[in-house]
Amino acid sequence: MTVDNITVTTTVQNVTVSTSTPTVTVASVGVQGPQGASGSQGATGATGPQGAPGTNGSAATIAVGTTTTLSPGVSATVNNSGSSSAAVFNFGIPQGTTGATGSAGSAATIAVGTTSTLSAGSSATVGNSGTSSAAVFNFGIPQGVAGTNGTNGSAATVSVGTTSTLSAGSSATVNNSGTSSAAVFNFGIPQGIAGTNGTNGSNGTNGTNAVYDTDQAVISMQMFG
Repeated sequence: MTVDNITVTTTVQNVTVSTSTPTVTVASVGVQGPQGASGSQGATGATGPQGAPGTNGSAATIAVGTTTTLSPGVSATVNNSGSSSAAVFNFGIPQGTTGATGSAGSAATIAVGTTSTLSAGSSATVGNSGTSSAAVFNFGIPQGVAGTNGTNGSAATVSVGTTSTLSAGSSATVNNSGTSSAAVFNFGIPQGIAGTNGTNGSNGTNGTNAVYDTDQAVISMQMFG
């Protein structure tokens, strides 16, 4: 091996260097010696300049996929059927175990509280001044808007039509054979029930004997003769 422009003035490990020319000639190479000990760590180098900012990444998205009801007692599950930047989470939720039967509750009651008239055009209201198990409903009802005046109607007339005698004990009747504005009332009136016979009267007192006047009798007979 030849190396130019090196000047060596000593001999090391069977290497002969000639100083008369700028050439190193290796006469022979001996057996490689053992590896030397590691040198001490060098000082930390200076911090390099900050690199250029990277480009903005796209915003990640998260969406809900499916929701599945699992058997009671199993563990809930969540898995991503999308990607790390566009996640789609699928949930598995176990249903709860059946609870113990509760005690029988008391029957709820409902009562009407107040009823207020509100101004025309406002909304109707219903409020509960009681509780959820003993409700007392208070109503607010808007009055209707005033209507336009109607045309004047003609005066109604009433007259009597027929009067009929009905059998004793039947119900009296009245019917209108006319119209609602010109009524003609027909009456049916049951006769009275026959009364009971009265008691017999007492005998009269005996009269006095008459005195017969023959002359007067003759005159009377001639007058009616």
